[in-house]
Amino acid sequence: MESMSKRHLEMVQELEENFQMTMQENQDCTVQKIRSHYQNKLNTLRKILDIYQEKVEKKKANWEAKVETLKAQNELLLKEQRAERKRSMEEALQWHREKSKMLELFSNRLDALHSQQASTLQELQMARQEIGKVQEMLVVSTQEQQETTGEGENLEIEGLSAQQQTRDCSDSDKPLEGAKARLEELKESLYQREREITELLEAERSPIPPVPQPPCGVLLSLVIHKAHEICSAVPETRALLDQMIEDNRVALASARNKLDRLKNVQEESNDREDATDKEGSEKYNSNLSLLQETVKEIEVCQIALGCIKNGESPVMNDCAVSELEDILGQEASQTTGGVKSAGQQLLLLQDQLKQEKEEKKKIIENYTSERTLRKKYYNMVEDMKGKIRVFCRIRPASRAEAAQGGAIVVEKIDEYSVTVETPRGPREFQFDKVFSAEASQEDLFHDTSRLIQLAIDGYNVCVFAYGQTGSGKTFTMVGDKEQKNPGIIPRAFNAMFDIMRENSSKFSFKVSAYMLELYNDRLQDLFASQAGEAHVHTQSHGQARRVEIKRNRKGVVFAQGAETKEASSAQELYALFQQACANRHIS
Repeated sequence: MESMSKRHLEMVQELEENFQMTMQENQDCTVQKIRSHYQNKLNTLRKILDIYQEKVEKKKANWEAKVETLKAQNELLLKEQRAERKRSMEEALQWHREKSKMLELFSNRLDALHSQQASTLQELQMARQEIGKVQEMLVVSTQEQQETTGEGENLEIEGLSAQQQTRDCSDSDKPLEGAKARLEELKESLYQREREITELLEAERSPIPPVPQPPCGVLLSLVIHKAHEICSAVPETRALLDQMIEDNRVALASARNKLDRLKNVQEESNDREDATDKEGSEKYNSNLSLLQETVKEIEVCQIALGCIKNGESPVMNDCAVSELEDILGQEASQTTGGVKSAGQQLLLLQDQLKQEKEEKKKIIENYTSERTLRKKYYNMVEDMKGKIRVFCRIRPASRAEAAQGGAIVVEKIDEYSVTVETPRGPREFQFDKVFSAEASQEDLFHDTSRLIQLAIDGYNVCVFAYGQTGSGKTFTMVGDKEQKNPGIIPRAFNAMFDIMRENSSKFSFKVSAYMLELYNDRLQDLFASQAGEAHVHTQSHGQARRVEIKRNRKGVVFAQGAETKEASSAQELYALFQQACANRHIS
């Protein structure tokens, strides 16, 4: 019986072992199939995500290039507009200064002329008074001379009386000679004043006063000298200029001959026909005016070519000045037309700028929609991966453990599985991601950094490390003391501020933080120091500051009663983190 029972037990044990082996094989096969199935799905989703990511990046780059181009065009148009305004203001100021100089010069000339006329009138009055006195003296002398001549005709007067008369005449001639001398002086002074008045009147009637040369004259002389230098330096240009002068001279001679023939024909027709032929006279006048204008144009061209050849500015008389004024008037009208055309072009440019702004607005809207889609797809992928994901990091053996001869009992099978050696045999565990002992801090942060974008987009994100004492939680989250291998927290701070810096032109960001500790089933505010907590505890007779987790109307979770501090950089935020860590309770 004992042998049968023993054999029976062995058979039962063997059946159990076979059952365990079969069950393990079936379980492994099922797990392998499920794993391969979901792995294929995950690979497909990754490919789709990569395709969408590529498309989004291409569109983003394209739109950013278009935005930069539009910005450059806008800046160029604004620069041209500012330069045009500045040039217009400078020209207006220059013409205003020249106008002021002209008016001041004319007023000075008029004042001088008025003062000269006043002094001349005074001298004329004085001269008239002197002439009146001289005339009175002449009348008296002529009367005395007539009396003496009447007495001289009397033959019966004695010689003594004749001598007396001669002496009286000689005495009366003395004031007459003085009056004549005074009259000559007055005539000379009058002639001199007349010449001065004539010069002043001629200067007043002159259409071009001696004022500083206007900018157009300076420009004309500069153009002539520049053209002369070019003709002197380039032989081909000089030969071309000579040919133009010769052609212009031939054309001028031909035009003058035509004008002379037309005048001769008209004179002959006037001798033969009646002068009441209105149609013929109108036709003649139109032809005559046309030929005269042609001759004037050719003469002006001839003068201009001669000035360019000789390098001298033209000297203009009164007629030329009047003609120049007429030409300037025509140019002013043409300038007005040019200003109108420039205004029309400005309106067209404004319309184009408006269109560019609308296109820019559309680009920004498209960029915003693309960004929203990117967030949507990204969040879809994150949801497919799972809202809660568990990563496993294998800690390497320390020096003390290696010195004591400790063995590594955790082994990574693949990217998602680990095996642990137990007294009952190896056990397998599944995770969303497995990091081996050789994985760096950068590798670990690479798979968790995507959560930072989710946090900036407005989602609640939580990352925490779980494990027994000495398993490497602090090293993974914070890093070493020297920060040669920073952990997830300092890297997350830097990445968060980098994202905000890249989007600072589109959004405004504000970073604030609070830090809590769950100690003895109670939330502690780590930004409030222990001394401060003790002071609050003393004041409230045993009732310390109470921190509670609440949810507002929008569904956002917040800590009521916790102290919040703002940070403007990653370094400042990490300093606040270190300050809070110093207030932790260490058992």
